[in-house]
Amino acid sequence: MKIGKRLLLSLLILVITVSGITVRKTEAAELNTTTDLLFVGQSWNYNFQRIGLIKKVTYSNKKVAETTEIASTILYIKAKAAGTTTITVTGSKYTYKIKLTVKKMDVTASVYKKLSDGSYLYKVKNNTKDGFFEEINFMIVLRDSDGEFLDYFNDSITGLTPGSTVYSICNTYDDYDADIKRSTVELDDFTTDPVTTGYKYVNCTAKMKVTDTKGGVVAPSDKDIKFNIKNNSSDRAFVYGQVIWYNDNGEIVFVSDFTDEISSKKSEKRTMEVPGEEYGAVSYSISVRAFNKVMVK
Repeated sequence: MKIGKRLLLSLLILVITVSGITVRKTEAAELNTTTDLLFVGQSWNYNFQRIGLIKKVTYSNKKVAETTEIASTILYIKAKAAGTTTITVTGSKYTYKIKLTVKKMDVTASVYKKLSDGSYLYKVKNNTKDGFFEEINFMIVLRDSDGEFLDYFNDSITGLTPGSTVYSICNTYDDYDADIKRSTVELDDFTTDPVTTGYKYVNCTAKMKVTDTKGGVVAPSDKDIKFNIKNNSSDRAFVYGQVIWYNDNGEIVFVSDFTDEISSKKSEKRTMEVPGEEYGAVSYSISVRAFNKVMVK
């Protein structure tokens, strides 16, 4: 009986020991891999502190991404084409793997109209499925009816959620007579939400409820409008919004921007000034785009 108990105890200790080793190996493997998303044309760098000097970098699919530079423990890469690839980074101490997905960015932008104050309104639409962009930088190039260059301006759009349309005003220093059809809005640079930041961004626009007591109508005596935004999502929402103002003909005459951080199930009241009489605003609409910043588990 004593021998049996000793044997059973020894087997139990062995099982516990082997189980512990298996768990530690699994955890180590998870620490040596990451899953990321980039878009075509986007550059990114990985700073490895524990793998030692980078000795070798290989790609399972060389068409998707490439190395642009290696500086000691820092790997610089660029996304080339849509697809997936596994990047194996061999260091002097151990190997790291990056499971990378690259998607094609589909954002359209164009000069929309000239406003009464001489500035230009341009329009941006994010057609990228599941593509969230923290910030997109644009270059607005104004040209005359002959296509001759007049001037250019830099501007940016933030918090561009999938499927959203955003208007922005480009303020000029001179009263240019630009041709809308010949003028262009060119993509300059953009940032997204790689998983390496420790967060993922979840589009929660549909869970924002906007309550407007005036019903989108501006009375001649109105100096401002008031409305309420409620966050029905389960996390804090980062909200980007616009009030789009229209004249009697239903044409956009001005846009006003606002941002908010609203806790889960909470509401936020907003007050926006009505544009001056020279704009001729008689009605408006309110649009919001929102996302949750969720910790990656």
